Amino acid sequence: MAAADRSPELPVRYTEPDWDTESGRGVFLIASVAGQWGVTPRQGRRGKQVWAEFTAVKS
Repeated sequence: MAAADRSPELPVRYTEPDWDTESGRGVFLIASVAGQWGVTPRQGRRGKQVWAEFTAVKS
């Protein structure tokens, strides 16, 4: 899974986000369930790509 934007600002991982604000919870939620996640600068363009890897669990 990956998402990109044009903002050069890096995401911040909160230990407990402010649930009353309109932003700042996305990385917290993804990091809570992803096996790994990170940020990669976009080559030749402004901004970054935030990626995450998930592990499938057999039920």
